[in-house]
Amino acid sequence: MPQLLTRRLVDDIVRSGRVTEVTDSRQPGLAVRSGPRKVQFVFVSSPGGRKTRLVLGLAGELQIDDARDLARKASDLVAQGLIPDLAWVRRERNPVAPEMVVRRKTWTFAEARGVYLAEVAVALKPATLDDYRKALNHSTLERFKNRPVCDITEEEMSEALAGYHRVQQGNGAAGLKRRLSAFWSFLQRADNRMNSGVRRRLQIDLPPTRYREDKPLRFPHPGEVAALYKRAKAGELGAASAAVMLLCLTVQRRETVVTARIEHVHDGIWHIPPVHRKTAQKRQDNRVHTLPWPEDHLNAAGDPWLFPATRPRRFGLPVGHMAGSTITHAFLGATVGFSPHDVRRSFQTTMSIHGFSEAAAALILDHNEGPATVAKRHYSIYRDLPEKRRMLAIWQALVLGGKKMSDKAWEKETGQKRLLAKDR
Repeated sequence: MPQLLTRRLVDDIVRSGRVTEVTDSRQPGLAVRSGPRKVQFVFVSSPGGRKTRLVLGLAGELQIDDARDLARKASDLVAQGLIPDLAWVRRERNPVAPEMVVRRKTWTFAEARGVYLAEVAVALKPATLDDYRKALNHSTLERFKNRPVCDITEEEMSEALAGYHRVQQGNGAAGLKRRLSAFWSFLQRADNRMNSGVRRRLQIDLPPTRYREDKPLRFPHPGEVAALYKRAKAGELGAASAAVMLLCLTVQRRETVVTARIEHVHDGIWHIPPVHRKTAQKRQDNRVHTLPWPEDHLNAAGDPWLFPATRPRRFGLPVGHMAGSTITHAFLGATVGFSPHDVRRSFQTTMSIHGFSEAAAALILDHNEGPATVAKRHYSIYRDLPEKRRMLAIWQALVLGGKKMSDKAWEKETGQKRLLAKDR
């Protein structure tokens, strides 16, 4: 049991001649160790899980306060991933000599980046992996490539990103900051600290950005969505036409639409697996999101992807699915004045006008499905299909032109007037 080391206690241990070790209750790691011939102050630590003792000095030569000071400094070094040795003790006790520390080998920035990207490849989508790979290989970070990550300071990283921030257009530096923060969180995780030497997360400060007024949210009138659907059905949006039609009819996210496969659709139901759903990935939700498939109004016949890309991403690779950005570019090219995500906002507003709750609309938007409780995990994935059919029937009637939304009701709900073609 630890005891407060005092001069009297140390003298008693010296006179007794017994073999013992007494740890100090004031300074963790400090102990007095006595043997048949001598009594020593030692620093006890467990780097790498192996218990070691470093001799700080003889009890008759080193005062207790000096021993505590040495033990405190040694503890700080161990916390940083460094290993103090006898040479370090000699130099600490003789301030004239330069400080010397034996360093345990830790990851360089390049080595840590490789380990981190390997984990991202397992846990996240390929597109996310590409995004992080590009960010962590950015030319701004090249100066840190061969540096141990535990030696890179917040000031150095902030200075590097601030320089990039001053010359780049947009929010590139802010994006790098977010990805570096996630990278450093990985490095300081308990299972990585021994290899990285990183003990805490990284704080990066950037200069202020020029003030830009946020654009107001758009709530496109269902009539505007119907006009876009009509153009897509006529093939005016090129290769993206069928994908835009599905997005307009089901109000799913871009990536969910473009990653649809033939085997996901059977018995008139679209079964969207968790790997293609943003909500599922964030909550580790393994349930399948189900929706009625608009078979009578959509003809998508790719194999295995319903919306294949026009060419492979790299030479020699098979043709994959269409990129989500293709849908965004189709919206921009059509000059409709709203984005793919605005269509989802329009759907939620429409459901509110027709008396459905936000929670009900979220069943379509994939905002709140998932095993919130143990009981809910065992419910059928088709449980909410009747309510989903009712909501999509109302929405698709508006998109297909079989039903009209009152301009006054829309303006009252959203505060926005319907945007006519001449106003775009």
